[in-house]
Amino acid sequence: MRGHRGTVNAAAFSPDGRQLASVSEDGTARLWDSAQLGDPEVLRGHEGAVWAAAATADGRLVAGAGADGTVRIWQRGSAGEPTVLRGHDGDVFGLSFSADGRYLASAGDDGTVRVWPVGSAHKPVVHRGHDGRVWTAAFSPDGSRLVSGGNDGTARVWNTAGTGEPVVLTGHQGIVWSAACSADGRQVVTAGNDTTVRVWKSSGTGPPVVLHGFGASVESARFVAAGHFVSAHDDGTVRAWERLPCRPIDELVERSRQQSTRELTREERDSYLNGQ
Repeated sequence: MRGHRGTVNAAAFSPDGRQLASVSEDGTARLWDSAQLGDPEVLRGHEGAVWAAAATADGRLVAGAGADGTVRIWQRGSAGEPTVLRGHDGDVFGLSFSADGRYLASAGDDGTVRVWPVGSAHKPVVHRGHDGRVWTAAFSPDGSRLVSGGNDGTARVWNTAGTGEPVVLTGHQGIVWSAACSADGRQVVTAGNDTTVRVWKSSGTGPPVVLHGFGASVESARFVAAGHFVSAHDDGTVRAWERLPCRPIDELVERSRQQSTRELTREERDSYLNGQ
């Protein structure tokens, strides 16, 4: 798929997988039909780079977040102007629609997370608490909560409506690039510049499960199915994880050996198999 003039900063499938939205430094968002060849629908309006994209479950609405401090929502197939959401002071980096498409969350350079009612003139709910830039914001599947991550090394779980104090998840040593909720909303997975992936209880109780030894920043982590998540790393790798129940180390090592597609290096055995 070609068409952007400049670096592609992000791409996001609609939940049904039929549409792919991409955004670029050329100031456009482009909507592609993932099942067919052909030219994409070009969505214009941002002044400057577009950093993030999101689409509703039915693919009808596409949103972009930009260096111009705005969030824009386009209706697929419409020749009309996009809806422009203003309020962030600085670049907007993270976007997420709620599962029902009624709300759009944005995260920005101004340290805020904002929840916008889609198709309404009502003002957004503004969540404040991060110290510095917020990179990511994602709804829980039922839309009642929102998780964010930022430059302050924390992830925060908010009530979408803005009531109460957030649950603050601390432990990363450096920027939290991404944060996402599990399908049941009971867990949060985060990815950080400290080369770790962490799986937390969304209630904030107990320590997280910490996965490390990668040697490179972890740019993103997302749950994809019950008990499974994927992570993307600055070393050019993508890793798929299965959350195994606690078992003797010898049994886990043997299972890892069986699932490996090649002979591991000594460094990899030291990192992942306790040197075995």
